[in-house]
Amino acid sequence: LKSARLDRESALEAFHGAIDFAALHPELPLDIRGEVAALNLSYNLFGEAIRVAPLTGSLPPAAQLHYSRTFQLLKDVNEFCGDAEHYPECLIDIILEEAAREPLAYTPIAGHVATVTASLAHGGGERQAITIVQSLCDDPRIKRQTLYVRSVDGPLGFFLPIAESLPIDVVIYGENWKTPTDLDQALPELVGRPRLKRAIDLLPHSIREELSRLVYLMLKARPSVVHIRQDIYAPALAAAIIGAPVSFIHRGSLSRDNWAHTRLEKEITLRPLRHAYRKLLEKTSFFIVNNSGVGKDSDVAWLNWPNESRVQVVSNAVDFEGLGPLRGPELDLRDKLGIPQHAPVVGGVFRMEAVKRPLLWIEIASLVAKAKPDAHFIICGDGKMADLVRSYAEAEGISDRVHLPGAVSGVGDWYQIMDVLLLTSEREGLPNVLIEGQHFGVPVVSSDVGGASETMQPGLTGYLVEADAGAEAFATILVRILKDPDWQRQARAAAPDFVHRKFGARTAVEKLVKLYGLSDDQAAVRSS
Repeated sequence: LKSARLDRESALEAFHGAIDFAALHPELPLDIRGEVAALNLSYNLFGEAIRVAPLTGSLPPAAQLHYSRTFQLLKDVNEFCGDAEHYPECLIDIILEEAAREPLAYTPIAGHVATVTASLAHGGGERQAITIVQSLCDDPRIKRQTLYVRSVDGPLGFFLPIAESLPIDVVIYGENWKTPTDLDQALPELVGRPRLKRAIDLLPHSIREELSRLVYLMLKARPSVVHIRQDIYAPALAAAIIGAPVSFIHRGSLSRDNWAHTRLEKEITLRPLRHAYRKLLEKTSFFIVNNSGVGKDSDVAWLNWPNESRVQVVSNAVDFEGLGPLRGPELDLRDKLGIPQHAPVVGGVFRMEAVKRPLLWIEIASLVAKAKPDAHFIICGDGKMADLVRSYAEAEGISDRVHLPGAVSGVGDWYQIMDVLLLTSEREGLPNVLIEGQHFGVPVVSSDVGGASETMQPGLTGYLVEADAGAEAFATILVRILKDPDWQRQARAAAPDFVHRKFGARTAVEKLVKLYGLSDDQAAVRSS
């Protein structure tokens, strides 16, 4: 049971204590070495698994079927890679060696951009992907676009209708995910490349499927650029295998070592991810993009990569027009919520998840409510902690002034009834909500995390608070703002111009097109 819960240290202790008992009962479908090997393999600790697995000799008959798959994988990888400590890193190395030696060459279509994303869910990264794809549709330097999406099931397809309305090819490549791709049939190009084919075949199923499906699709589509959203490295391996002229991972947060991870997540996700990035960066055609300077610095430090120029910064592109028109205070919304016309409003737009610290937000609201008895508070967004937030507001005695409309459409209307926007996250990339709020002239207050400092002009359009500060530090600044109408007027005037200059879609597109290796001269040649 401890092993099934992947409580590795406790499971190992229990297994070692059971060795004598198991030896006395050979009729049991159990082999202690097999259990330890399987547990270590669950953590991708290949070296530790191989050292204890009974690759030679006989197992109890009842155990042979139970362990056959685990032992066969260990045996196959050991024979193929030699003495390797880590799986799948040893296979990633071989794949990139083979790709460097001889990619599955194709003739790319000039100006064809392939964007790859895990989903089109209602998240910041997915919204960025759609915003950029949409903006590129009007750029004469872009001849064709293909959007590859792993899954659009349920909430993962929130932005799919927008994608399908654009003049692009949308390809969902994650259907029937459990069915392995027949490499001989899908990729005849691997005939005569047994080492590359074998390395792909031995990858963990999810990586094998994503890589092989994208290799197949991209060889047919022939993109000149592979633009990968989110931390998914299989598409980058696919781009290397086909020899894509340009490929890059576009990240929207601090490096992954800044996130809270379990031991299991570190071993099966972070470790191979970091290894893949470092190996890919050895290729001159691959690089990494982050949406903030702080994020870039964290990537460089995490990867310990000596050449910082291989990690670029492209700030988020915000579809300001898509947020709706600037109409001034939305009196209808105030009426619906029962907020007096001139009552000050502190707002928030975020998922009610632990990383956003919504309970701290309510604690701050409670302090502000004491200093400003006419103030109201709005959080637009849903999430796992919504009921807890509601209960906490009741416990603080401010539930009549805390409004929780859930996920809203037309978020621009909600920004326009706010006097100040508050974000209390413990971790962020480049928070779009701070940019969007300022578009509507709303001053912002945020914890100083990630790229928050890059979204505002501190002291002029907003304020930063130390990430580990308590509720009182946030509340003090909010009360000061609400009691200073002159500062509010100045902030409302300065904020829109600042975010439009820095985060307009045109600015991001120009930077990206340059990274794509496309120029106005090339566009003119294609147009003629």
